Formats: sequence, C-alpha cells, structure tokens
Amino acid sequence: MLSSWHQLAGIAWYEMRLQWRRRSILVLIVTFLVLIVGAALTMNADPNVDVFTDSAELSTQGSTFLVLLMFGPSGLLTIMLTLPPITAETIPKDHQYRVDELIAATPCSPAIYLLGKLIGVLITIVAVMLLAAIGQWGLTMWLLANVEFWPFVRMWLLGIAPAAFILTTSTILLASTQTTRRRAVLVGGLITLTSVLTIPFGMNGTGTSWLHTLNPSIWIRVMLHQLFSYVADAGGDTSSFDHFFLPAEFFTQLFITNTGLLIILSLAVWAWWRFVRYR
Repeated sequence: MLSSWHQLAGIAWYEMRLQWRRRSILVLIVTFLVLIVGAALTMNADPNVDVFTDSAELSTQGSTFLVLLMFGPSGLLTIMLTLPPITAETIPKDHQYRVDELIAATPCSPAIYLLGKLIGVLITIVAVMLLAAIGQWGLTMWLLANVEFWPFVRMWLLGIAPAAFILTTSTILLASTQTTRRRAVLVGGLITLTSVLTIPFGMNGTGTSWLHTLNPSIWIRVMLHQLFSYVADAGGDTSSFDHFFLPAEFFTQLFITNTGLLIILSLAVWAWWRFVRYR
C-alpha cells in the first residue's frame, strides 16, 4: 500500500515538473495575463459603470458586478479554448517517446500511472489559476479598490475551477487511448470545438434537463446565475435577466451527471489500459 502511494506521488511530481517545462503551460499563463490586463484596461477606460445607482462614483456592489461580468465569462471561455488542446497530449506523449514501455516493465499498475499523471496536471493547473486569481485580485483592487472579496472567490471556486477540472480530466482520459501527440491534440481540439459550438444551447433559458448539464458550456450559464444572483442579493434590478436564474435542483443534477460522467470515463479508460493496451 505504501509503495503504491510512493509510486503515485512520484508520477504526479514528475508530471508537474514536465508541465512547467512545456510551452503549453506558458501559453495558458500568457492567456490569463492578457485576459486580466485586457479586462482591467476595459474597466479603467469606463470607470462610471454602475448597475445599482446613477452615481458617477462606483459603489462597492457596482464595482463587484463589473469585475464578475468582465472576468467570469471571459475566464471560462479562456478555459474552454486552451485547456483541452494543451492537456490532451499528457499521456500519448509517453507512448510516442516509449516512456510507457519502461513504466510497463515496473510494478506500477495502469491505475496508478493514469491517476498520477492526472493529479500532476491538475495540481499544475490549480497553481496557474491561483496565480491568475491573485494577480487579478491585486490589479482589481488597485484600479477599483472597493470590490467584495467573497463574490470574487465564488467566481473562481464555483465557476472557473469546476469547469477547468471537468474539462481537463475528461480530455486527459479521452485522449489517453491515442498513440501520438498529434492525434491527442486533435481530440482536445474537438472537445474545445464542441464546447464553443454548444454555447447557444448552454445559454438556453429552458435547458435545465439532466442531459443539459453535460454541456461543457453550461458553466457560462452557471457563472451568469452567480452574477445576477449577486445583483439580486445586493438589491439590484434583475427583472430583465430572470431567464439566467437556475433552480436549486439544477445544481444537484449538475453535480450528479458530471461526477457520473467522470467515473464512467475513468472506468472505461482503465479497462482499456488493463485489458487492451497491455493484453
């Protein structure tokens, strides 16, 4: 048991080091940096926007609304466009460089190998997003100085982070059966394309079925729900945005369907590695 934990930690640590050395993570960091600076300059260009009052000076609620509006949906779109292509080659590159043959000759099981690679990538992405969130908060406070902290945290924890986790995990699992990096990146590109093309369905006000929760772009809808829920709680007028609100049971459906999807994918990929790859 202890040996399995050591193997898992070793693979995860090795994958983390590989991720930081790859250009793809640099692309993700630069993308977040451009997003943060661009949104910040947009906010600074028009500092008199306020959905709560007509005052020339932004209220705390108005500043918070502006930050959530500028960073939330755009952050999710960044995740959908960048994460699948840059994480898809995580496991196929080992096959292309024949590293997996060395691993197959060790006592390390396919489950430990797959889980270790996945954990290494996820920790790396969490670190990048944490740096992005800290930088975004610092720049926001410098420009506006009166933004509420917890709505900002909820934007990342309940919107951007879950979407990043589900997209990354499903991409790595689906692409792990490919034998070359090019084919794996193609799988990641198809996931990105699907996520973007399904945005109109994710924004559909009547789409709250179980199947609808599997739409990758549904997280933009969740983000808008958080945004206008904050406006409503702060006393703002949301009568024109009622179609963005989601019923409470929808979030239960969202958790169950996405958790079930990841479990089914994990079992299917493990079975493929166990009975097909190393048969």
